[in-house]
Amino acid sequence: MVAAGVLEARLAGTAGTVRVMLTPHARERYIERLHPGADAATVTDEIARLFGMGVVEPRPASWDTTVRPALLYLTVGDVSFVLDVDRHRRDELVVVTCVVRSMRSRGRGSRTVRRRPQRVRRPAYRRPSPGSLALDLSMDRSILDEQRWAA
Repeated sequence: MVAAGVLEARLAGTAGTVRVMLTPHARERYIERLHPGADAATVTDEIARLFGMGVVEPRPASWDTTVRPALLYLTVGDVSFVLDVDRHRRDELVVVTCVVRSMRSRGRGSRTVRRRPQRVRRPAYRRPSPGSLALDLSMDRSILDEQRWAA
């Protein structure tokens, strides 16, 4: 049994460990996404076992397509815990939430947005300058005259 949601986690690339506080929100998300109906004590022990298997690192899981990346992650298989530094105790981390591979990211900007097909934009109508029409007509006549003489 883990006391009051305090976990130990290994840091990637070092032999050191860090204390991690499991928040009620993260526990609820784990229950909601992985074990609906499970009690908090069982889930806390299960999360502690997962923390014993994984390491804390600054990169999200390869399958995690989050819009707002976090500071640190602990990923074990299809489960990733999002971690942040505790505001009150800077030498401890806090589990912010739990993300599972099978879930879609529900961030504001991450949804696949159906876009309307692009309309072909026609150039805006521009009224010709007064002298350009006469110039265009004279150019057309000169081309016609050249074609007549060539034939």
